[in-house]
Amino acid sequence: EVRELASKYAGRMKVYCGLELELNSEVDLEGYDYIIGAYHYFKLGDEYVGFDRKAAEVQHVIDTRFGGDFLAYAKEYYANIVKLGEIGVVDIVGHFDLLVKNCDALASLDCSLPAYRRYALEAAEELTRTVGIFEVNTGAIARGYRRTPYPDPFIIKALKTFGSRLILSSDCHDKHNLACGFEESIELIKSCGFKEIWRLEDGQFVPQPI
Repeated sequence: EVRELASKYAGRMKVYCGLELELNSEVDLEGYDYIIGAYHYFKLGDEYVGFDRKAAEVQHVIDTRFGGDFLAYAKEYYANIVKLGEIGVVDIVGHFDLLVKNCDALASLDCSLPAYRRYALEAAEELTRTVGIFEVNTGAIARGYRRTPYPDPFIIKALKTFGSRLILSSDCHDKHNLACGFEESIELIKSCGFKEIWRLEDGQFVPQPI
């Protein structure tokens, strides 16, 4: 179907077929133009526990699985998200700090803690080495969870020093919000020192000045 649309709009708009690949999934990757690596579920023993949830559900996960310890929750998350770089096919790191989607609603998700920032930045530096491109994702803005995109501004600033590249995505799940927060996000990206974002062009990621 995507290939049919690409043919239909040829000469007017380029249409690519991508996949958001979950860390612990096994799927056929044949035929995709790009792969976004993502992490939504802890694998705790034989059980998969989701954290891309509403605030009360996330707090329940922290309380019941991590003894109420936000830093233990964060350490587990960042220790695993770096495994996206081991898959070998991931082009883009998706919504890097998804674990704190509810940071505006839950005081327990304290992203100012030095240990939290250390876990996040160590993982970001490793994924810069193994993947290289990070998604600035406005999906949580579109759905009313956050006022800023993923990742947090302190992470975007660090990504600049690490030599990372950025793409901009809405991940909106709704055509009406396809460009939600883009203007504000571009300004944020620029304020963090970036002068370009990247986009897919005929099988290659190319820079676009901002």
